[in-house]
Amino acid sequence: MNHLLQVLKCIKQTSVRFIQYYSLGVSWVLCVIWMKVDYWNDPGLVDKYGTNAPGAFNLYLIFSLIELTALYLVLNPQWKRWKTARLLLTILFFWMWTILQGAIAMHGGGVSMIHLLWLLSIDIALIVFPILLRS
Repeated sequence: MNHLLQVLKCIKQTSVRFIQYYSLGVSWVLCVIWMKVDYWNDPGLVDKYGTNAPGAFNLYLIFSLIELTALYLVLNPQWKRWKTARLLLTILFFWMWTILQGAIAMHGGGVSMIHLLWLLSIDIALIVFPILLRS
């Protein structure tokens, strides 16, 4: 019985580490694939409302790479100093960035909407994951 509890504790620690290290990168790759598929399936009519602008995929790919890098740098779980302050500043910055991107995506194509969903998922994860990982 004691051995089973140790195995379950080890599985829980491993799954927490997996979530901390890899979930952000996996969700980013899925989002980029979704943006690329949407960009390929766009009719390419620049003057039509709701279509992707030329070069929209490249622009939002660069935006998402910068966001991903910033998240990995700021939320590194090995850095213990100023952990709560960094988390709160990251939440504040990403919510403001999401509001700005929401205003831009309101009249944009599918790639900008997918990027907005990516940002909203980050915003929710920044609030939910620290609560779940503390308990």
